[in-house]
Amino acid sequence: MRLVLLRTGETYVSGRIMEDKRIDTATPERIIELFFGRDEQAIEMTDRLYRGQLLKIAYNITRDLMISEEVLNDAYLALWNRIPPARGLSLLPTPVPR
Repeated sequence: MRLVLLRTGETYVSGRIMEDKRIDTATPERIIELFFGRDEQAIEMTDRLYRGQLLKIAYNITRDLMISEEVLNDAYLALWNRIPPARGLSLLPTPVPR
């Protein structure tokens, strides 16, 4: 059994508390930096920070927990695929001038 203690960045494993080098304090700023660095830990941190809220929204729409989990995974994949190749580029489509 593995339990992550979010505030301290420590991991509880089989009765011992161990420092986990990959687990960092999940803040929106840190998550953005990880996304721009194309670090998969960004998805883990996003999930840790927003999972409850996002799952609640998905469940209120689908009324099915398994489908809600799939919706969440699809949303994370879409988010990952929308990372711009360089900082400063917009995530939104560029409007076509008339």
